[in-house]
Amino acid sequence: MSEKVEKSLVNTLKALPDLLRMEQTWGLLATLVRQLESENIVSILLNKVRRTGFVNSLTSLSNFKLNKIAPNLFISMWEIFGEREAIITEDKKFTWKEVKERVFILGNGLQSLGLKPKNKFAELLYNGNEFLESFLAGSLIGCPMPFLNWHMREEELTEVINRASPKALIFDEELIEIILSIKDRLKTVEHFIVVGERAPEGMILYEDLISKSSDEMPNTEFILALNPYTAGTTGVPKNVNYFDTFSYALSDIAEAP
Repeated sequence: MSEKVEKSLVNTLKALPDLLRMEQTWGLLATLVRQLESENIVSILLNKVRRTGFVNSLTSLSNFKLNKIAPNLFISMWEIFGEREAIITEDKKFTWKEVKERVFILGNGLQSLGLKPKNKFAELLYNGNEFLESFLAGSLIGCPMPFLNWHMREEELTEVINRASPKALIFDEELIEIILSIKDRLKTVEHFIVVGERAPEGMILYEDLISKSSDEMPNTEFILALNPYTAGTTGVPKNVNYFDTFSYALSDIAEAP
């Protein structure tokens, strides 16, 4: 087992007694049991063990992969719930099975554009399935996703995107004009992905990327893709690095907080 994995597990185990005594922990567990139902929880855990190969890992700790645990837990849940509705956004509805397929496809699509673990891709989206799909796909392939505020002015948006240094930007078609106005000033963005029906020359439609990519499970390097930027009440919006701090106990590639 690598020193990083060992340290992460030790720190997590040390914190467990205090975490388990917290009232909030018991409240969260009770809510999860009510929402997921006991028999589904058992099925999810058994499916996770099957997918992870956890028993085999214990016989050879040198082959143990910490970052297989979290993604296989999520994937197991998506598989167990299957046809249950997962997302309702405007007139669109998606089951857990469809969410799983679209997340896999998007993850493969982002990897086909050259994104590797720890590379960032930013989002500038309204509420919708594309936001959740992007977040889950980024988490599976180990790519943090800066959350950008579409209320920001051109100057703020340009500075924040350059600070975040994403290789790709996913944004809603209603924001095409503002992105075109700052496109030449964005130093690291190589791919512009548009959610909607139209994409200017040199940009990619989100659904085209989805339709052209594989639905097989992408190469997984789990990290929690959570990377919001503050609203800028005390100056230029700032990076809140959750993708390392929260996922340090679950990921082989997260940095120590």
